Amino acid sequence: MCVNLTNLSHIIEYLKTHTLKTKKQKSLEVWLQIYELVISKKHLDNTEVVDQIRVLIPLINPDFKKRVFEPKNQYTSKKSSEINTN
Repeated sequence: MCVNLTNLSHIIEYLKTHTLKTKKQKSLEVWLQIYELVISKKHLDNTEVVDQIRVLIPLINPDFKKRVFEPKNQYTSKKSSEINTN
């Protein structure tokens, strides 16, 4: 996916003016840190900045990996007291 990062300024200003009221605000703050690093092109010549971005990315939506990549086991979803052994 390709995004023109310079055209995001209007959206960013709107989100800064109208702050979010949920945990999405924290995700936005982390995303903005990454955005600033990318827009300043610091990630192009500094591997430490790339590593910093890699650390920040999972903080944007920490539940994503848990929801998407951890399969739900239908046999362990019930409590042991709910299982009928008869």
